[in-house]
Amino acid sequence: MTDLFGFPSAEVRYRADGSVDGSDAAARALAADTGVTDLLVITHGWNNDILGARDLFAQLARSLREVVDGGHGLPSGRTLGILGSMSSPKNGKAGVTVIDVPSRKVLRYMTFSEMVRPLTINHDGSLVYVNVNDLIGFEIGDVKTGQMLKRLEAPGDWKGKGYSHGIGMTPDESEIWVADPVNGLWHVWDNPGDGRSPVYNASKTIKPSAGVAHSWIDMTNDGKLALLGDSVVVDVKTHKEIAVLKDEYGRRIVHTEKALFLNFQDGKLIEANNQFAIGDAKAYAARMGSKTSDQQR
Repeated sequence: MTDLFGFPSAEVRYRADGSVDGSDAAARALAADTGVTDLLVITHGWNNDILGARDLFAQLARSLREVVDGGHGLPSGRTLGILGSMSSPKNGKAGVTVIDVPSRKVLRYMTFSEMVRPLTINHDGSLVYVNVNDLIGFEIGDVKTGQMLKRLEAPGDWKGKGYSHGIGMTPDESEIWVADPVNGLWHVWDNPGDGRSPVYNASKTIKPSAGVAHSWIDMTNDGKLALLGDSVVVDVKTHKEIAVLKDEYGRRIVHTEKALFLNFQDGKLIEANNQFAIGDAKAYAARMGSKTSDQQR
């Protein structure tokens, strides 16, 4: 371990395939240190090399030190440790790591045609749908085998101009929605059967009044509303914009990206959604007549 502006710290580096590059002993020692009560894990951006990442981590640690020394932040008796995760390598294509949660073991590493951006998964986690660099559209991966199954491109003039940074599905998995910041649209694919053969549906294309820039997507649990990251609310059945989210001053709420739908009744929280527009087992079963995805294959 090292000292970073008075905070115990360590770093761990990863290769493009998700395996540890070098030793992770220092990271493990930091995580096991009984003197560290709070552990902050930070990572760097897509385009930072190792030296650039270390500089960013140091800048953050310096700012934290100023806050703590100024009498704010950690309560008495607590010690913050900082773990720098050197991920998202410049060389190679950052993909998706499949992990067995109970054992915390990496099962496999999935790569696609380019670096992965936002993603969504179906109801049983057997399929993953990913945005990647240089594509308006998405690619499908089989989680069990780790193989990419299919690439689906949106129509229109977009090649070499940008990529999708938003994807989600309706809870019953009947539709897949994909952001198109180049043309200011949301494209929709119908998603029949087991979800391996989506079909583009031009009649469902949405052009939000707020545009498409920071457009992650969220769906309500009943599948009736889609909440787009650029503040627009869409009626899923009609694919029409019905509202624009605004703050208490009437200003459009922008750059929301990760929205969370909470439903209150009589002052009590009665419902919360999954936040990332992934498939829902009950909704999928209802659409498919209670048949599982395995029975559909």
